Amino acid sequence: VLPPVKELYDSVVWASGGHSAAAGHGNLLHENYPEYMERLAKDVFHSVGLDLIGRNNAMGGMDTVPEVAMCLEAKMGLDADIISWDSGMTEGGHPYKLPLYANRIGGSSHRNRPIFAGIQMCGNEQVRKIQSLKELQEWGLTTLYFPCTTQTAMHDSYPDMSALSGEQAEQVAPYAAYFRCKDMIEDGEPRCKDMKYNTTICPNRFGMASWHPGWKWHANVGHAMALFMVDSLVEALEDLTFAKANKVTGETYDPRKLFEILKGQDDKDYQTFKESALELPTNLYELMPQEPFANKNNEEGYVVDPALKPWILARAPSICHSAFLPSQSRYLGLFDGRLNRGAKTMEETKMEEGITFQALKELLQGENAPPVAHNEDQARPMKLVQDGNLHVNGKNEDGSDCGHPVLYDFKDWMSSTNKDGWTFVKFPNQAELEYYKQPRQDYKPRGFIMMCFLRCDWGKCPAGEINLETFDKLDVRLNGIRVVDKQLVGSDCAFLRHERGLSFDADENGQYELKLRVGLWDNEQPDVLSFVRITTLVVV
Repeated sequence: VLPPVKELYDSVVWASGGHSAAAGHGNLLHENYPEYMERLAKDVFHSVGLDLIGRNNAMGGMDTVPEVAMCLEAKMGLDADIISWDSGMTEGGHPYKLPLYANRIGGSSHRNRPIFAGIQMCGNEQVRKIQSLKELQEWGLTTLYFPCTTQTAMHDSYPDMSALSGEQAEQVAPYAAYFRCKDMIEDGEPRCKDMKYNTTICPNRFGMASWHPGWKWHANVGHAMALFMVDSLVEALEDLTFAKANKVTGETYDPRKLFEILKGQDDKDYQTFKESALELPTNLYELMPQEPFANKNNEEGYVVDPALKPWILARAPSICHSAFLPSQSRYLGLFDGRLNRGAKTMEETKMEEGITFQALKELLQGENAPPVAHNEDQARPMKLVQDGNLHVNGKNEDGSDCGHPVLYDFKDWMSSTNKDGWTFVKFPNQAELEYYKQPRQDYKPRGFIMMCFLRCDWGKCPAGEINLETFDKLDVRLNGIRVVDKQLVGSDCAFLRHERGLSFDADENGQYELKLRVGLWDNEQPDVLSFVRITTLVVV
């Protein structure tokens, strides 16, 4: 019997990020590769007292930076052991994005010091992406990636359905049948294209597009992840069984000593990574060559605020108040100001779901509309508004509701309108402050506040929407200090600025109160409801 170690570790969590393809759009709710991995390997981990969790935190239409990268603890969870990103539909032409995302994993004081794993890193830029992971490893961050050659070999191993007779095709296992037709994956004849999606239930679903992979592709990646996890577990058990701390010399220790040695190596790597912040580029143009973190104020180019050092963007701890789903902060109830530790998925949580935008408009424009808050001291709380797809289930062939949700990811937001007058939100709320400060009691925010707005689908914003392009139509106060400008971060987020700079003082509790009043979207159309859709507020 192995002696117990001082600390108890009872779960292994792989939290996966990415675009709509990684989220599983077009497939049934649980047909995505993190969940395939969990189902395939869960019993093996249970046999040694560990709970394997495959957490699908991908979101359609989202990028690695800045919003997701700055909010990894809130989105992926403080218990994440491996955090991955699927580059299959993102990162092209932007060499800074993946390294910045990985830097946030390794350098933002994450409690578990998670591993970074790259998935779908194929294509023209795979050499650059792999090289960036190797550099991060040299700095002390553990990185993994799914080799493109391995993925191609796995695809080539599937039977070519075009070469099989009808009788032979019937003998092929469901996971392999009609996955490959000649050199095409989930496409071509006979029936590979038609059999791409599982249509046993809800055959008419959101996202069943040619550019989204089907359930067998997700199962393929999930199997590879499960095999890797089981191999890693077996290797760890072998080391514990033989208590071999040094495979070269054969020197042996008991498991507690082995744990101390491995923990010491991990501490050393972590310290090396933290100190490597000095190796980051000092010029933000080098870190963000395509989309500088800056305001374009003249034809000569961009001006970057000197307070925004690269290490602050890449490594500084942050706390997020974010409405997006999937998000562990939403599942745990932290966004609502409480903590529900038992919830791991949307089905289990009792989180506040908010109201639909249509219901909000009817409330504000109806006969019983609440009075407009004309003064700051009358400000009322911002409302949580659901993404329009939140309660959209799959459809039957006749278009009727099939009764099954088919999406995880919803772009919920915090709303303020011109019919509200002054609104407010306090962040981090007490639950968020206590939960996220727990692993780093010495954390003191630098006072940089980033506000993110909902990205309009395909660049087409609805009438009445006010965002970063029309920021001057907003009246914003932060702990009573007037916000006079912004420092753009990509296209959808910005650091707020007051007259003397970017840093705002927190109150005595370490919190910020944002008060906001929305002006008219169009002075010539005063009857059009003006509104903002704020998705995330970040304290750095």
